[in-house]
Amino acid sequence: MKGSQVQGVVRERMHDVRRPPQPYQRRRARFDGRRGLRAVTRRDDADAGERGSATLWGVALMGLLMAVVTAFATAGTARVARHRVNDAADLSALAAARLALLDPQEACARAGALAADNGVEMTRCEISGEVADVWTALSISLPVVGTGTVRGRARAGPAP
Repeated sequence: MKGSQVQGVVRERMHDVRRPPQPYQRRRARFDGRRGLRAVTRRDDADAGERGSATLWGVALMGLLMAVVTAFATAGTARVARHRVNDAADLSALAAARLALLDPQEACARAGALAADNGVEMTRCEISGEVADVWTALSISLPVVGTGTVRGRARAGPAP
């Protein structure tokens, strides 16, 4: 090999070492008889179709996560409203049963006031003897389903 040929080989090797591989190319080793083992880059056409797919998977995963969070929030809101309306019905029925024998009209008025203090509406109140039946309702707004009404009922009186 002459001096200029050696310099050309050295320059080519230095050029290969300095130049980073192009994006989305796979590096692999190839044996070249004259130069020995060297790194060769080539464009893989299979990878070209997947460019940016991680972004799409990330967006899809975030969408799924938001759907799950919305479902849990909707179920939690409905459950809290159900407990709230049933607790208000229980307290109102106990208050009405306490006054059931003395003044049945006042018993239902007191039950309605107690239900309103708990943030629900008393829809019906019946006094029969010593037993008080109270129905309550609460309107709620759910994120996906829309508005709805949760109803509760309680009965209170002396033990048999």
